[in-house]
Amino acid sequence: MRKGFTPAHFLHARFSAFLLLTALSLSSSTFLLAQQLGQGQYRDGQPRFLRFDQALTQNVALSDTVASLLAQTNTIVDPDTFVLSGVDWRYPSAAPALVSPTDIQKIPESLEPAPGPQDYYLITDATARRIYQLSVSTPTTDNSFGGAPTLDKPVAAIAYADSTGKFKVIITDQAANQVLQVDWTFKTIDWRINNAILPAADQLSAPGDAIPLNKGREILICDTGRNRLLIFDLQSNTVVWRLATPVNDNTALNTPVDVEVDPVTGYFVITDKNNHRVLMVDRASSENRWQFGTGQAGNGGSRLSSPTDANALPNGNVLISDAGNKRLIEVSASQKQIIYTFAHPLEDLRAASRIVEDIPDKNKTLVIAGNLPVSQNALPIRLGYKNETPLSDNDNFDFNTPVDFDSLSFPLAALDVPAGTTLRLQLRSANVIAELNNAKWYGPKDTTDFYAGPITAINPVHDGHRFMQYRAYLNNDDNAQKKSDPLLTPRLRQVRIAAHFYDTNTTGTLTSTVIRDTSQQIITTWKRLIVHSVVPAEPQQRTQVQITLNVRDEANQNTLFSAPLSSTANLNQFDLSVINLLRRKQAVRLQAVLKTNNAAISPRLNDWVLEWENTQSTVSTLAFTDPNGNPVDFYRVAAIADNPPLNLGTVFLSLDDMNLLPVEDAVNLLVRATTSADTQTVRLTEQPNGLFLLTPGYPAVMISEAPSRRNVLEGRSRRDTLAVRYVDPTDPTDLSIARVLLIQNVKGQMLIEKRSGGQVDSVSVGDSIFVHLTGETDRDVSPAIDSLVVKFLNTNISDTESLTLYEVPNGTGEFRSRFGIPFVKSAGGLVNDGKLQVSGGEQVRIEFVDLDGSILQQVIRVRTIIDEPRLRTLAGNKAFEFLIAPNPYNARQHGNVNDGLRLGVVANNGDVLIRRIEIYNLAGERVRALEGAEVPFQKLIGRGEVAATQKGSYWWNLRTDTGATAASGTYWAKIYLRYTDGATGAAQETTALRKFVIVQ
Repeated sequence: MRKGFTPAHFLHARFSAFLLLTALSLSSSTFLLAQQLGQGQYRDGQPRFLRFDQALTQNVALSDTVASLLAQTNTIVDPDTFVLSGVDWRYPSAAPALVSPTDIQKIPESLEPAPGPQDYYLITDATARRIYQLSVSTPTTDNSFGGAPTLDKPVAAIAYADSTGKFKVIITDQAANQVLQVDWTFKTIDWRINNAILPAADQLSAPGDAIPLNKGREILICDTGRNRLLIFDLQSNTVVWRLATPVNDNTALNTPVDVEVDPVTGYFVITDKNNHRVLMVDRASSENRWQFGTGQAGNGGSRLSSPTDANALPNGNVLISDAGNKRLIEVSASQKQIIYTFAHPLEDLRAASRIVEDIPDKNKTLVIAGNLPVSQNALPIRLGYKNETPLSDNDNFDFNTPVDFDSLSFPLAALDVPAGTTLRLQLRSANVIAELNNAKWYGPKDTTDFYAGPITAINPVHDGHRFMQYRAYLNNDDNAQKKSDPLLTPRLRQVRIAAHFYDTNTTGTLTSTVIRDTSQQIITTWKRLIVHSVVPAEPQQRTQVQITLNVRDEANQNTLFSAPLSSTANLNQFDLSVINLLRRKQAVRLQAVLKTNNAAISPRLNDWVLEWENTQSTVSTLAFTDPNGNPVDFYRVAAIADNPPLNLGTVFLSLDDMNLLPVEDAVNLLVRATTSADTQTVRLTEQPNGLFLLTPGYPAVMISEAPSRRNVLEGRSRRDTLAVRYVDPTDPTDLSIARVLLIQNVKGQMLIEKRSGGQVDSVSVGDSIFVHLTGETDRDVSPAIDSLVVKFLNTNISDTESLTLYEVPNGTGEFRSRFGIPFVKSAGGLVNDGKLQVSGGEQVRIEFVDLDGSILQQVIRVRTIIDEPRLRTLAGNKAFEFLIAPNPYNARQHGNVNDGLRLGVVANNGDVLIRRIEIYNLAGERVRALEGAEVPFQKLIGRGEVAATQKGSYWWNLRTDTGATAASGTYWAKIYLRYTDGATGAAQETTALRKFVIVQ
């Protein structure tokens, strides 16, 4: 369980002596004030997610409000064209059967029977050789004229009231090359214009149309076979006007099939079929005053393709049957632009006539064309748009999986809603195709409203369904506009349904950026995680989605905490202070894992908040110590063979880290011996004063082979280094490292030597003794020169002297004395005065006490004293005098065992201490330097005393510093000395020079 941080946890005192002995008895005054805790918080998703790691976020979409699974979008397009059907009336089956109708005209209202205006049409059936008058209200009445042999192939008929107001019909009989007029009331023929009465130049050939002029006094004939127009005067029975090619037109007529009169200008409107044009000709000038069509077949711009009929309308426009393009168009005569196109293609379009009289069917169009909407044999049809509700196919919108519907749209290029018309849609959906027909229709809000486009969000009531169908309400009677026009239709050429779904086999992850406190603060406790999700509105869907929240370690991406969010509540809270894995963590990430089992819905994450406690970071301190808590630089330990069973604690560690107190009771550290590579994990536990200590001490030993023992630190090769590293778990930038030397406790060897280095076991009075220790590697503990002390004891007179030995810097544990201990003739001298009082025949004990208490001891014998040559007495008041003899020194004469180059000194009224002797040749070059300790006689000469080196004892062995033999010549001895005045006690450093000669 996590360690709580309460006011009872105080700042600990810094490291002090006698730590282990006093840890349990510290008084309350030792504790400082509790460390102050602050609060930290990470918040994201309000109102939108801003701090997340793109590299670690997968299959998740982020909107302004929520995070959800990445939607897989799908759009289905219905390419069907939806317009009003345009068929206001069809030739009824009850009417007389038609074989091949070629023309249809509205009978003028003035000629229709009473009461009131009715719809009466004049229909020409070429193959049946008959002209029918048809009443829309009573289509069974057979009111017709013709048949064989009366008519051969009538192709056009027009009803009009002549100058007397009688009902007349002019019929163009193409196969008979004639035009005739019938009194429709009596079904009698008034006149015929045929080749029997026409001169040869005016003979007719397959006429296509004829219309009355001047109330029937003249007849305008479209002579199709001869590519011309004629006007026949009925009073004179002659052709009074002819037109083959308009005056200002280089193109001759080519199969003109229809002619009309423009009610505005009076121009003749000619449908020039094989020239693919419609033109207007002025009778007076025979000039082409207007043209639509370029002479080349086409369907773009002002091109036509095999037009079959053209009507000049009272509004100044021209209605053209563009048969080759299967279209009915209205062209502005003034602008020569198409201003209206009937929405549906018209198969086999033969004729068209606009109803312009002031009756309910005004602005509707009569045509002879293939039946709509499926092309069949051409029949009479009345075109006019009326309100409809077309339905899309059941399989138009199958998304293959349950989806969330996004939008319904009508692309602008595919949408045309003229003023006075409306287009509205409703949708219905289901998850099973069989249920679609019984589903309710909805608009964007409910069942009473409609989608009007161009882009509208789809009612969410459809979400979760697979199939969708729409119905279009097409209306050309917009009540808001208070007008209706049968020529106008809303057009919808394309419907798009956009939806999205979620992959049920893929999980999505949303990962925050790294969450940590400021660089000056450390996190002591992760407190609380608060997460808001969006629970599905439909209860049955709540168990089909899931969000799992993870808290991940930034250091290694391991999951430290994981929990699913509630499926019924939007608010989720988690207490992180009890999560043991989160202790010490300073950097984490939040991660949401989203999963759905329903392709139409996604789990939704709204926001998350992470709270923690923080405090100021403090620097840690790690140290190796002795049992009392004092820092140490080295440990001396036994070799493995010296100290079985190794149960004595040796190594101690202390950790001082205030940051660790709130979160840990103990800490494990890895201690490593760098040479042996042995590692041991040690546990430091918190003490009442706030320190973390390794107590009791951890055993250590030196080995000569590879590490093999457990629970013991094993160093190698007599000298090893222990290293330990501590990283503050609450502040990775806080790093403490401690090192200590591990030294094997060894026993050295003590050697007694003369000044030249050879070992001695006896000494003469006046000689100086040097001590040499080897193998004391446990004394070499630092880069500085270490030292140790040996004792000289003359038990006969209780004189004791100490000699300091200094480390030779070669790392082998070798120690030498810089000065010797002079053996002087016993005179009751003082203890520790720098010289040992002896007499001939005595024995001196030399002792060295090792670190483990063992004693190294040597005994040296004092040889019997022999007579020494006397030195001359000082002359006058000289304080001291030096004498080198024999001078000159002849090596052949004086170099035997009992003789040699000797040095003498006489002190008069003070003490003389030789520091150093340097020997120079006559050229002033130094050839040898001798330390005072190397001179083989008493170095400190008391007042009134004389001293000289013994025979056979060379104070200079005639060798240079490099070991070469000194050549014959004159030399100078420069003696550095300290002189102490016997009367005043004043001391001074001075030098003396003595010249001597060497003969080799």
